[in-house]
Amino acid sequence: MLKAKYFTRRGRAKYDAGRHRAAISDYDKALRIDAEDAEAYSNRGLAKTALNKHESALTDFDKAIRFGPDFAELYNNRANAKVKLGQYESAIEDYNEGIRLSPDMPALYINRGMANLLNGDGEAALADLDEAARLQPENVDIYVKRGGTAYNMGLTEKARENFQTALDIAKAVRNARLEAQMEEWLERVNTAEDELATAE
Repeated sequence: MLKAKYFTRRGRAKYDAGRHRAAISDYDKALRIDAEDAEAYSNRGLAKTALNKHESALTDFDKAIRFGPDFAELYNNRANAKVKLGQYESAIEDYNEGIRLSPDMPALYINRGMANLLNGDGEAALADLDEAARLQPENVDIYVKRGGTAYNMGLTEKARENFQTALDIAKAVRNARLEAQMEEWLERVNTAEDELATAE
C-alpha cells in the first residue's frame, strides 16, 4: 500500500505542474495496487476534469466517496462534474451534502448558487451568493457573480451595489482588467435603468 501512496503523491505533483495526463497515469498505477484508494480516485477525477472528461471524472468521484471518509470537498468536486454534464438537481443535492459537512466553506455556496441559476432559480442563486459573501467578504468573484445574477433578474440596484463593490476591490488590488470590466458592467446597469425610465 505504501507503493500505491507513492504513485498517488507523484501524481499529485504532476497534476500541480499541469501535467494532467501524466498524473492520471500515476493514479492508474496507484489504483492497480490499491483498488480502494479514495485519494487516488479523487485526484484522478480532478485531473480528468481538467481535461474535460467529466463523465469519467464523475465515476472517479463516485468511487472516492464510496471508499473514503465524508469530506465536503469530495461532494463539491462531484457536484462540479455533474454541473458540467447538465445534471443540476443532482449537483445541488451534492452541494447540500457538502454544506451539511462543512457549512463554512464559501466555494460550496458559490457553486450551488451557480447550479441554482443554471437550474432556473435565480432567487436561490442570490441567497447562496449572499451567504458566500458573508463568509468571504473579500472574494471579488462573489460580487461579480452576484451582480451578474441580479442584473439578469432585473434587479438593477442590487447589481449596481455588487459591481461597485467588485470595482472597489479591483482598484484596491490594482487589477486594471477587472476594473475595466466592472466599469463596463456599471455602464450597462445605468443604460438599463435609463431605458426602463424612458419606457415608463
